[in-house]
Amino acid sequence: MTKISNLSLITIFILLISCGSKSSDNVTNDEYTKIDYVQNDCDNQVSFGDISICLMNIDGMKECYSNPLVKVYMDQFKIAQNDIFGIYLNDNVYSEVEKLGEFPFDDYFKVYSMAVIKNMSLDHEKLEFIALETERAFTKKWTDLESLLKKSKINDLGISFDRPIILESHWPNKDIKSYVCLAKIESNGVSDFLVMTLNLALIKDKVIFYAYYKHYDGQESIEKAKAKSDYFGLKFYEANS
Repeated sequence: MTKISNLSLITIFILLISCGSKSSDNVTNDEYTKIDYVQNDCDNQVSFGDISICLMNIDGMKECYSNPLVKVYMDQFKIAQNDIFGIYLNDNVYSEVEKLGEFPFDDYFKVYSMAVIKNMSLDHEKLEFIALETERAFTKKWTDLESLLKKSKINDLGISFDRPIILESHWPNKDIKSYVCLAKIESNGVSDFLVMTLNLALIKDKVIFYAYYKHYDGQESIEKAKAKSDYFGLKFYEANS
């Protein structure tokens, strides 16, 4: 695995605890991916506690966590407390899936949750509480996260990072809370910036997370990431209502 591709994964890991990277050769989609949603058109269904989660089909992207190559690559940075349900790669990246880890990439989604809440019945009040604790993890509790990271295998990769900055937060609908973040990561003197969205959705009395990752190259990339993330989330919410 190259150092540059590691940058994307470390950023993912930073975000997941609270609940690629710049290159001219990035395999990515510079335009919005068209999302063509059909009711009950699930690419895959997974169980979480006593509920079934629909991972809907998306035109231009492939839900591929069941692919052994994708699973092995993503699970390298999975923490035990989280359950990953789905990984959506864009078609360009997926066409090179056999080389995953050998090149940097962005424009992808991860759908997951925390194992500890698998058998809990949650409501909107609990969603707001979890969202607040998530936000505090980026501010008042950041030193706690740094300490946890230093005890993980990430500490052996020679990568340093600053605290991600929350650019904004909003509610795409009454049951989805979204954070738009910017992060700087450095590996062997090479810096990279990513715009990321971290989202919490109340689905069938469970809190489900989904995150989106895109290389940062100015305000336009922030707006595109926010729009695509919101659209994905609303479609995901509708598919599971």
